[in-house]
Amino acid sequence: MTYSHDLLTPREQLQISAANLPRRFLGLELEDLRDESSETAHLVVDQWLGAVRSGRVIRADGRSTCGRGLLLYGKPGAGKTALSCAIAQDLIRTVPSESWQAKERRLERPVYFATYPKILQLMKDRMDGDDKADAMLRQMFGEDQSTAIRVLIMDDLGKEYRNVNGWAETMFDHLLRTRFDQGWPTIVTTNVPLRDWSQVYGEPMGSFAHEAFDSLAIICVGGDRRRTE
Repeated sequence: MTYSHDLLTPREQLQISAANLPRRFLGLELEDLRDESSETAHLVVDQWLGAVRSGRVIRADGRSTCGRGLLLYGKPGAGKTALSCAIAQDLIRTVPSESWQAKERRLERPVYFATYPKILQLMKDRMDGDDKADAMLRQMFGEDQSTAIRVLIMDDLGKEYRNVNGWAETMFDHLLRTRFDQGWPTIVTTNVPLRDWSQVYGEPMGSFAHEAFDSLAIICVGGDRRRTE
């Protein structure tokens, strides 16, 4: 039931290519995952996508939904990454130009996928003077409206990436709060349920996450999705 890449507009093709999605998920539609995860999860996703399309999320000044993203959590193999990639492609294919809040109609990278370890590495590279890492992080932080990543997918946020001095947690907190304050939503996939965020990432982040995300548990009906493919 995957969509045909050839039927996309040239702009959509470029934006999907620039989104850095894992190749195994290219062409994936939300409908392809309907039978694998709970109906409640898809209902939340559908409602959030509808809000984005109607201009009630991205830089939606004065609205409680402004900058609000999605938190997809579940056990390994539940399909969190697959769902986030299907959402990314749906956004590129269905969100009208005006809802991206772009001054220019040509928006190179409205959606971008990156693993949490990759983002942390970019931050370290920037500190070492890497200009390419700096340019990429500027887009992630949304510092310039013309190049800001509208929806950032941060994949694989987990307990295992904590460190003794709290640097990783501080960087994550800074990126997420900056994007939210600017009205740029973030999608996070993680094995840490929202109820545990205060314990894992601290009370301030645990509280803030309730404001920044619509949270939904991803449960693969058939068990570990990787073992059933």
